[in-house]
Amino acid sequence: MADTGTTLETVPRLFARDRELAELGRLRDITRGGCGQSVLVQGEAGIGKTALFEAFAAQCRSAHVRVLYSAANELERRVPFQALLDCLSSSADDAARDQISSLRASLRGDAGSTPLHREFTLAENVRALLDDWCADGPVVMLLDDAQWADDFSLAVLGRLQRALRHLPVLLSLTLPSGRRTDRPEMLQGFEDGALRTLHLNPLGQEDVSMLAGELLKSRPGPVLLDRLSAAGGNPLFVIEMVRAFSTHGEIHAVGDCTDVDAATDVDSAAGDARNATTGIPEVVAEVILRSLEAFPPSAREALRTAAVLGPQVDLWELSLVLGLPVTKVWEAFAEAVDGGVLENRRDSLSFRHGVVRQLLVAGVAPSARSALQRQAGQALAAAGAPPERAAEYLLRGGDSLAPQSLAWLAAVVHALGMRAPQVAAELLERALESVGSDATLASTFRAELAAVLLRLGEPGRAMDLARTALASGCLPAEEAELRWVLAQSAYQQHHYETAVEEARKALEHAPDDARFEALTAQCNLALRRFDEVESAARRTVAAGLRGDLYLAAHGVAVQALGSLAGLRPGEALELADRAATMLGNQRIRPELPIAPNFIRGLALIELDRVDEAHQAFDRGLRHTGPGGCPLLTWYHLGKARLGFIEGRWDDALAEVSAGRETVDPLGMGGALSSQAALITVHRGDPGTYAELMEHPDDSIGGSYYEFLRRWARALTWEAQGKPEKALDLLFEMWQSGAGGVGQPFLYRLCADALRLAADLEDTDRLRRLTAVLTAGAGTRPSNARGTALLGVGLLRGEADVLRDSADCFRTTGHVLNEAYAFEGAAQVLGRRGEAGPARQTLHRALELYERLDARWDAIRAEEALAALGIRSRRRVEEEPRTGWLALTETERTIVRHVADGRSNPDIGTRMYLSPRTVQFHLSAVFAKLGVASRVELAVQAHRRSADDLAQDVRVAAELLSG
Repeated sequence: MADTGTTLETVPRLFARDRELAELGRLRDITRGGCGQSVLVQGEAGIGKTALFEAFAAQCRSAHVRVLYSAANELERRVPFQALLDCLSSSADDAARDQISSLRASLRGDAGSTPLHREFTLAENVRALLDDWCADGPVVMLLDDAQWADDFSLAVLGRLQRALRHLPVLLSLTLPSGRRTDRPEMLQGFEDGALRTLHLNPLGQEDVSMLAGELLKSRPGPVLLDRLSAAGGNPLFVIEMVRAFSTHGEIHAVGDCTDVDAATDVDSAAGDARNATTGIPEVVAEVILRSLEAFPPSAREALRTAAVLGPQVDLWELSLVLGLPVTKVWEAFAEAVDGGVLENRRDSLSFRHGVVRQLLVAGVAPSARSALQRQAGQALAAAGAPPERAAEYLLRGGDSLAPQSLAWLAAVVHALGMRAPQVAAELLERALESVGSDATLASTFRAELAAVLLRLGEPGRAMDLARTALASGCLPAEEAELRWVLAQSAYQQHHYETAVEEARKALEHAPDDARFEALTAQCNLALRRFDEVESAARRTVAAGLRGDLYLAAHGVAVQALGSLAGLRPGEALELADRAATMLGNQRIRPELPIAPNFIRGLALIELDRVDEAHQAFDRGLRHTGPGGCPLLTWYHLGKARLGFIEGRWDDALAEVSAGRETVDPLGMGGALSSQAALITVHRGDPGTYAELMEHPDDSIGGSYYEFLRRWARALTWEAQGKPEKALDLLFEMWQSGAGGVGQPFLYRLCADALRLAADLEDTDRLRRLTAVLTAGAGTRPSNARGTALLGVGLLRGEADVLRDSADCFRTTGHVLNEAYAFEGAAQVLGRRGEAGPARQTLHRALELYERLDARWDAIRAEEALAALGIRSRRRVEEEPRTGWLALTETERTIVRHVADGRSNPDIGTRMYLSPRTVQFHLSAVFAKLGVASRVELAVQAHRRSADDLAQDVRVAAELLSG
């Protein structure tokens, strides 16, 4: 390119942004203390957002801070998680890049999961990565041009931003001014109160003068400054205008400054007129376009082609489109690099700024743009490029697809649907409009589109299209897959009868396809048709053993659930173990989930083997894998139930909170709330969940755990002064069952029913309950035997029997029921006038209630004994709500691990907790201790350990001196 003007100096990409750079540095330094930060950087195009990020990234790397930095690409906006994975992959850590590659591969291979499942799985994995990285120091995560990020990446970043409060991570995104209003949903997952905004304002007149002076190495003259006022303080526009004046030889020395002629053709009087394509000042657009005219025609043509194809210049792609060798393409671009239009940035060739590219694109007629993009798509498809790349160009290349593009799509459509389902869906819809009379291609495309829509979480559309495809005629190989889409779509919409019917039709055509038997068993479980569940499960096992061991394991797991429903926990345990052995290390299939460890845990609870039940649930939490994320809520519920039984109620509430953060397609959230309600009522808060407990839950999980909701509802009524109504509900539920759960399973709520019947002197119900419980209790110490003894002791008024009941409950770890037994014994002794023994026994009950923080129960017990003239005379210490003494045993253990520098995943592995549960415990610790970060917590923990040691030394010295 000829240059007839003044030679320009190179200026730093970042100019006059010291304040903004210092602010980012300040936020990074805050994260060193363990408090995560998030900031949105906004400003118009060319104002310096990218330059600010590049300078900040370099500053952080110099300070040995891990930096994750990338820019979103508009061509990849419909590729799920692309922006986020590119950002994570930018780490210089080879091990980290390998982890990201594995994540990318797992997401593409997870055929049966919905976008929400994949979003949750990736968020969990990224959070674990950040936990590990943060153990070495702060992490800075920068995503430039976030307006082009795919929705999935933004959703995961929103989840992460909400979890950053206690992680040393600075998350920052750039957006052009106004983009939050143009696309308001893009940041809806972010917590606004925690998302700072940093606006890059235009440069002042003095800074514009300094910038021009840096370029010219001379003081700019008044005419030049007047012309530059059209740039509106935008540094890019200033640079481009000075560059254009120089290219055209319009800059010259005037005395001690550098100026342009007054006749220079720049209409600074054009005011605020904006270019319709780019939104930049019209004057600036004209100047930039005029500067591009200095390039040879071949270079301008290559630049226009590259601009149409995207922000980054891929020489190989361009060589395909232009039909030139790569070396010739490079020759055409070499002058553009020298002229500052293109530059090497982050190991790729790209336009120095999007504004220049936009102006080049605007110079190409829309029809020509479409033709270029269509040509690019066809060339990339023929060359074997990644299918999502070629597909994106074909989508931009017009409404119809050429025959060769249709043939290519038929060959790659399955891979495309796995890698970029949204792109696949749009291209398939366009292909169906282009196939004409080719019935074979139309059949293939309809079948694939139905499967992609199901994967995108649109079961209604998938069902309609599958029905249309079957009615229109399809290839035999496609029929089974279409019927699978139909059955799965019905199941996902909770239309279980329809799903069973579709599975039946499919089995008529493909009797050996065990998937449909497995789905039939799954639907019958939801419908609580246990006889049909068993027969479908047997058929699934038989068919699965002939070819698919996963389906055989699924069938055995369903049989285990049937045994559990029949109150045969020993048999259920054996079947669950068999299912786990058959499953081995296979990935969980989200369309047919299997949870042998969950079933095992439930069976072990019924067998009063709570330690082993913990291990089963913990194993399930750790090994569900990407496809099993719908099962996580089940395992958290199992852990919460164990915590309730064992009297570790704070741990139970942490599991409830962790479970609510997971994906919950089967509706276990209601059961989690019911479990939390049982605890909050005992702790003197009947109001928090009162309204929720009034409404039945018709989800799968809600129906099976309906007894928890009604149990909590009964206790809420009792706490509200309606004990008769509470007993009526508990007794009716015990007699008739709840949500398909029969009487044998409901003995756990019988302790409350027995206690209420005794308090209300309802001898008939007390006798009837006790008779059934005694008949099935057996002789070994167990929760069931303890409950039966509780009934006998209350019915006969025998304190010794009630003490035996307490011993049974203590042996099996049922703390609340043990307290009930002591409370009942104290009342029996009080009625006999044995004040001393009654008071002592009451104290045993109160000690247990205090351990549980069961304030409502403690008050009830004391009032009942006071009515008999017996005061406890026991000074009840108010449990501390804040400070180190308020921490539970689990919380103290987690604090010790944090003080030793361990991450949440590492702590979870050591304590058999999920990282989510660890985080909820930590949140409680932060609140109780009034600290804001892990670093501050570790400092306080070490200080307290030193203080405790000094105190021990003082006590020992005092004992020795005495």
